[in-house]
Amino acid sequence: MDKVKKPNPVKSYMVITAVAKDNPNLFNELSELISETGCNVDDGHMALMGKAATSMLLLSGHWNNIAKLEAQLPSFGRKLGIQINFQRTEIARKERQQMPYLVQIVAADRPGIVFDLTNFFYEQKISVFGIDVETYTGSRSNTQMLQLAMSVNIPVDAPLPDLRDDFIEYCDELNLDAIIEPERQ
Repeated sequence: MDKVKKPNPVKSYMVITAVAKDNPNLFNELSELISETGCNVDDGHMALMGKAATSMLLLSGHWNNIAKLEAQLPSFGRKLGIQINFQRTEIARKERQQMPYLVQIVAADRPGIVFDLTNFFYEQKISVFGIDVETYTGSRSNTQMLQLAMSVNIPVDAPLPDLRDDFIEYCDELNLDAIIEPERQ
């Protein structure tokens, strides 16, 4: 008698963002629930932001495991006082005609600086796909500083020398110390 092959389970994806005030156990509690429902963390960032614990995760799992987690998240959040948002998603197809670049900035902090930088790339039709920002007080000057790392996708047909020159000139006008280089993965 021939065995009937079962189809491979369909992998589903979900993005979760969570914020908890004064709850340093957020990471442990959230990862326990994810594990119990049979889901997996594919990508994520967890950090303490002020006194709030934050988490942004990309999860995968069989469709029914994702559905089980989806059903449990609202009561889980209410029980622990965690603000949780979640949404089903799909894995993005990678564009072959783009090159990943890393932009690094260090400057005196001021309102609007992040917008200025993201807008520069938006106007050049370059997609920004990741930003990490940190502010700190300069040890010698007591000045509020900003350190930013931004990942961008530059089209392969973009004139790189012109783009690099325009970006550095733009940063010089804003008094930003900047580097743009190919991202090494």
